Amino acid sequence: MNNHADVGYQNGLRLVNGDMVSISLARGNLLIDYLGGYTLRTTDACRNSGSHLVCDRGSVLSISDITCVPYNYTCPEYDKIVTLCNGQRSCATIGLGQQFYSYCRTEPDRAVIISFSCIPGPDSPCRTNICSDESQGLLCNQNHLIHILKATCSHGQQDCRWRTYHTLYTSCEGHSRCAASGLKMLVPKSTCGNNFVQERNIFVDYICVVDTIFDDTCNGNYKRMAPKFGIIKSPGFPRVGSNRRTNCFWELYSGIGQEIMVTVHLSYSRTSKQDCQSLQVQYVTCKEKKVIRTPYLCRMQNINKKFLSCGHVYIINKVSSESTLIHDQYLISYQVRHAGATGDSYIPYRGECTLNNSTPVSIDQTFTSDAPLLESDEYPTYGLYTHSSQSDSIGSAGVSEGETKNRTNEFDPDRWTTVFKIVVINVFLFIIIIALLLALIYICMKYKKADKYKFSSRRKKQPKRDDSTQLRTLCNSSNEDEGINEGFATPRTTFSQSETTATIHSEPP
Repeated sequence: MNNHADVGYQNGLRLVNGDMVSISLARGNLLIDYLGGYTLRTTDACRNSGSHLVCDRGSVLSISDITCVPYNYTCPEYDKIVTLCNGQRSCATIGLGQQFYSYCRTEPDRAVIISFSCIPGPDSPCRTNICSDESQGLLCNQNHLIHILKATCSHGQQDCRWRTYHTLYTSCEGHSRCAASGLKMLVPKSTCGNNFVQERNIFVDYICVVDTIFDDTCNGNYKRMAPKFGIIKSPGFPRVGSNRRTNCFWELYSGIGQEIMVTVHLSYSRTSKQDCQSLQVQYVTCKEKKVIRTPYLCRMQNINKKFLSCGHVYIINKVSSESTLIHDQYLISYQVRHAGATGDSYIPYRGECTLNNSTPVSIDQTFTSDAPLLESDEYPTYGLYTHSSQSDSIGSAGVSEGETKNRTNEFDPDRWTTVFKIVVINVFLFIIIIALLLALIYICMKYKKADKYKFSSRRKKQPKRDDSTQLRTLCNSSNEDEGINEGFATPRTTFSQSETTATIHSEPP
């Protein structure tokens, strides 16, 4: 089936991806029965969240389209929801409505119509969002225990941080039930307490396995583990203190043409680095066939570190000779499978998860309803789905119109928090702009005043001009220039008037 349904009409029947289908309304969902195929169902995520996205054992979800109504376009969260739900038995506990919070908050004017079908497929690991109110936590049936495979935070695209993983492993691993209400209080506030509702997510993938595959015993000798799948824990896990005096050794056997995938989920030691002899893994590389022994994994911050071995694997945990109390904490799982195989070897050891807050829908189940079949001229004109009053009343899952309006108009702390932040930022920017303008005006005034002061000081210090002095200076300067031009110096002799007169009269007649 294609990701987006191609809808058309022919002879009064609906065409979806070129297949003839018939249409009926039942249980609040639009049922499209492929002639000779699977049933394409729809549900409104704004009203029902993911409570209807559940399949029976042996079948998994396949989402065809996610349409934002009444504007009739593919919702931008399409890729995110397909990644979270496709291949799962259920999407009832991942907080589906929470992922469309920004669009659904104006309900009932808007709707998010998810079209899906249940197709045959192997059971995938259980998935739940412990930050969502729809999730009761990690739940297994009797005689089965929880084993966590991975956890993704925020939009479900990135692994959670070490602290979140540490909380999940130490709180839930090896238990039959792990309540979401308690986990919310233990995980970092930046996850389930995020200011943006769409990012309040911790999607946990886990399986429920028989209790016989867990091992935490140490007797000082190598212990050969189960041939296909197993989980190794530090003695007393999750406690970090024990007074054991024996070393721990485990052997994982690899047959001809087999490989072993070892995953160190958690390894932590509170002893000093000098005294740390926490954990080592010895394995054989597949390409060079070289035996590698890892350094002591004392404070491994890399969650779910994997080692692929094409030979026997030895897991070693020694007791420090200088310490009387062991502070080691580790969790390891392994899978033995044929080289190049892609399937999981834990399938024979796993059981069913408890699906809460869900309404199972069988792939072979047929619904009967008193709702009349739609005639060809009654089909929606803008696309596959209609947001009529009839579908609203059926799909509201018992919610009255008054309750819906109250839910729409109720106080939204996240929305007001966002508005408050925007107002504060705008006010802050306004104050900065005003301060810059005032500073610019002040600088301009100071510069103008200083320039005026310099100009007045220059005029006061300038001496008065004397024309006779200037003329005399000019004449002397010209005479000096003439003497220099003639090539010799002109002597200057100054005579008084009396001396000149005496000289003239003393000459003989």
